[in-house]
Amino acid sequence: MFARDVIAAPLRFYLDQVHLGVVWLVPDVLALAGFALFLRVLILRLRAPLAILILAQFVVGLAIGIVFMSSGALAIFSSIKLFLPFAIGFAMAGRSMMDMAWVRRSLMALLLISVSGLLIAPHVDFPWVGAELEMLGKTLVANLQWWSDDGTPRYGGFASDSTSAAFNCIFLFFLLADHAPRRLMLALIPAISLALYYSNSKTAMGLWALYLLYRGALLARAPETRLRWTRLLARWSFVCVPLPVILVVLLSGVDLSAISPKLFSAQDRISNTWMAPFAWLRDNDPILLLTGCGYGCFGYPMLNTEKAGIIVPLDNFYLTGFVMSGVSYLFVVIAMFFGGTRSGDPIKLQLIWLFNVYTVSLQCYGPGGSSFLIAYAFSDAFLPYQASWRRRIAPARAVA
Repeated sequence: MFARDVIAAPLRFYLDQVHLGVVWLVPDVLALAGFALFLRVLILRLRAPLAILILAQFVVGLAIGIVFMSSGALAIFSSIKLFLPFAIGFAMAGRSMMDMAWVRRSLMALLLISVSGLLIAPHVDFPWVGAELEMLGKTLVANLQWWSDDGTPRYGGFASDSTSAAFNCIFLFFLLADHAPRRLMLALIPAISLALYYSNSKTAMGLWALYLLYRGALLARAPETRLRWTRLLARWSFVCVPLPVILVVLLSGVDLSAISPKLFSAQDRISNTWMAPFAWLRDNDPILLLTGCGYGCFGYPMLNTEKAGIIVPLDNFYLTGFVMSGVSYLFVVIAMFFGGTRSGDPIKLQLIWLFNVYTVSLQCYGPGGSSFLIAYAFSDAFLPYQASWRRRIAPARAVA
């Protein structure tokens, strides 16, 4: 999934050129094996209550979505495709993918490709930028060219857009920081910083700055305290979950762009898009505020339904979970807090706080790599008790 996300634009463009666009969906079909692993490990072997709850949410949500969105075959397929990366990530409970040498080598290659794509994008006219493609009766854009409000271009490199390209750069670095030669990772810091500048993804740039501060603070601490300190940071990061609601209460209607034009997108989320799906459900079908409007609603599967006209960009991971699954999603968040942050894997703990900050203003229900990585970060929440973490997780290299 990471490989497809990293080279999404040229892959889609050239597959379309040779009339093999359907090959793009092959990884999604193969991901069904990951769903089987989810069932085998978490449902049949561990009988994890959280896994049973998430599976029930998916099945019920799929049924509700079929009714609410009048989903056809394409929308149902998209909703299933949306869930599969999460299932694969969850199935990594008690395991670290960074223990496998071939995974580390593959991720390093993808990181170098991602950074290179952004660095050369301002100087090369890629043929896939803005190219329209046809797939399953839908018109898609191989590489969406964006511009900021001040007219600054947002380059996407080899990814499908600038947000995805920036995500690939920083999160692949986060995974590899403790598992690759230190000199190489230090050398990549300025290259990634420049790549993020070209992507003009403010969320990614802000998170990158926070991460570098975190690494500096981590190095200043005694080695034996670093894991405990990272776990504490992961727990405190959950204050970001109610942050959108707090901002809506305090700042809805306030003209933030008058303070700075760069705050326009934040103003739009606060005054419009964060609450728009809930307002629509309240006015048209209030029972769905309790049950959720179905798996895939107000996400990309909804674009393939009769309700596509009401969709708004719901740029927050947890709000999207609540609108899809209703009040039952609260139990998932609680389990993520108490279970996920007990992990003994420093990389997963780092990813928890990084994602909690990152997803305040981004949905991350797709592309598949981001969905997988979120599920991977929280996967240890499925393990039944603390001793399981110690037995199942291979000794990790000390965080430094």
